[in-house]
Amino acid sequence: MSAGARAAQYTGTWKIAPSSTPGRVHLEMRYTHVDWRGSDEWDESHDVPAPRVQNNAFTIQSDAGTFYAQGTFSGGAGSGTWTFSPSSTFRSELQRRGIAQPNDEEQFALAMSNFKLSSLDTLLSAGFEKPSAQDLVRMAEHGVTDDYIAAMKGLQFTPKNVDSLIRLRDHGVTAQYMHDLQKLGYNPSAGDLVRLVDHGVTVSFIQRMREHGYTHLSADDLIRLRDHGF
Repeated sequence: MSAGARAAQYTGTWKIAPSSTPGRVHLEMRYTHVDWRGSDEWDESHDVPAPRVQNNAFTIQSDAGTFYAQGTFSGGAGSGTWTFSPSSTFRSELQRRGIAQPNDEEQFALAMSNFKLSSLDTLLSAGFEKPSAQDLVRMAEHGVTDDYIAAMKGLQFTPKNVDSLIRLRDHGVTAQYMHDLQKLGYNPSAGDLVRLVDHGVTVSFIQRMREHGYTHLSADDLIRLRDHGF
């Protein structure tokens, strides 16, 4: 998205379809902005609680702002347009936590991703370095949730920052995997964790190597053995 777009201009379309989960619906939101610099597009799709519809209108609340939606409904499905209104308190809440205020684009992106201030609170309480507003956008875009952050609390890896967290999440490194490694005496860096997962070094593989007498293997040793078919 272009930084020149202003919050008051953020409008788009939505679609709702029935969900397999009772009391929820599948919501798709789309934003498109075209100007002389080109076009920006954003699609967001997830299950949400069924909205309370009045006069073919409803709202979608997020910590960063509110989406005002209007349209038509039939048989549990619907479609229409939305307009975004940024929260007047969101920036001050970030500032109160020591985070520089986001620009309009970042605040809209956080709203589209349904970012929660609780995610930031969990991150800070878990001992991570203080992020920027752009870091928060990247976390939301890469699916770094409250649960994922909370699961990392107390686990030792370096560096403990947003870049590491996103990289671990993108490569499928779970908190359980890290916990199991630490029980085996390993305290790998974030980079080593990614390499271990990418090369298929599982906890069962490490345990099997120990059963064969290999009890003091480094991350590099484990990767070499795994790559050579052990």
